[in-house]
This record gives sequence, C-alpha cells and structure tokens, in this order.
Amino acid sequence: MTTPPATSPTHGLRVKVFLDFWNFTLELKSWDPDFRTNYQILGRVLAKAAAETVDPTARIDYEGMTVYGSFQDGEKHAKLRNWFDTVSGFPGVSVVTTLQRKVRRTLSCRRCHSPVRNCPECGSKLRGFEEKGVDVRIATDVIRGAWSDHYDIGVLVSSDRDFIPMAEFLESQSPKIVHAAFPPKANELSRKCWGSFPIPRIARNFQRADRERMT
Repeated sequence: MTTPPATSPTHGLRVKVFLDFWNFTLELKSWDPDFRTNYQILGRVLAKAAAETVDPTARIDYEGMTVYGSFQDGEKHAKLRNWFDTVSGFPGVSVVTTLQRKVRRTLSCRRCHSPVRNCPECGSKLRGFEEKGVDVRIATDVIRGAWSDHYDIGVLVSSDRDFIPMAEFLESQSPKIVHAAFPPKANELSRKCWGSFPIPRIARNFQRADRERMT
C-alpha cells in the first residue's frame, strides 16, 4: 500500500510584531547605552524568536512590524519625525505616531508634602511632556488583529504594565501573545502572556554595524 505524500500546511505561523518605540529604546539603552538597532531587520529577528518560543519546528510567515511612537511639535524633534518617516519606508515596517502634549507637573516636597508648582530658582512653571494614546493604540491593534485572525503570534515589545489586562484578556484566545522582554523587568506581564523571551539574548542579531547609517 502506497503511503500518500504528506500535505504541507496552507501557511506557517503568522507572526506580527507590535513595538512600543520609547519603551523599547529606553530599556535597550539601560541594558547597553552604546547599542544601535538595525530597524530593517529588527522585526524579523523578534518574529523568529517568538515563533521558536511557540514551536521551534514551525515555518514562519512574517506579517510585519508596527512601531508606535510619539514626538514633540517643533524643531526639537524634527530629526525624530524624519527618522520615523524613514523607518516607515522599510519593507514590512509601518509606523504609528502621536503628538506629545505639554502638561503642567505638580511636584511635592518629600518632607512636608507641600506642592511645588514653580521652579524655586527662576519662578517658571514646572511643565513637561507626556505621551498620550500610544498604549491604547497598541492594545487596540493587538486585539483587533486577534479578532480578525490576522496573526497566529503577536509579539508585544514593551515593559509597560498597562498591557497586563490586555494580556489577561487574550490569554485564552487562539492567537498567542509572546512578550519580548528585558527581564527581570515586567515579569508579571511576561507571566500573563502565552510565553516570553529575553531581548538581550538575541540583541546581537539586530545590532547595527558601525559602518551603517542609523536605521
């Protein structure tokens, strides 16, 4: 009796990467201040690591990487805005950005807890910038993609604890959320996801060579 040939699956594991730019950048800088990332290959490296976490033998269908970031209006972040435009032109990479809003910060004395609203030296109001909407957009896209069956594995690249409820919500769903982490930070988020892997372990695979332009 002739054994029928094995049939190949219609697709491999479809992997989509969701990257929180500022969180990833600051965590990477904390790990290695001199590290430079090659964003042209970053998504594929993260997708491969996530797929191996789920099934080391599976074929990978890379569905691309979305980078979520923010910038300040004006000349200060002009270079960053241009960089986001450049990265969005890389194959398989899309960029979603929001404008940082200027907010008044209310600090307090550690001893008497009185509010400090102005600089004690020059009297200027204490103001800063904050990022609004990035985490909500990431969570929305992750859940929408899961519900629409756009991926089998979603790679969450962020240490933000705000994503814990999203991970809990998707824990029992078909798409698997894999956390690309900087342990021991955000260990609870890693536990809530289907699986996780440490970014430092694979970082050299997406490191930019000195001779390359910033990508």
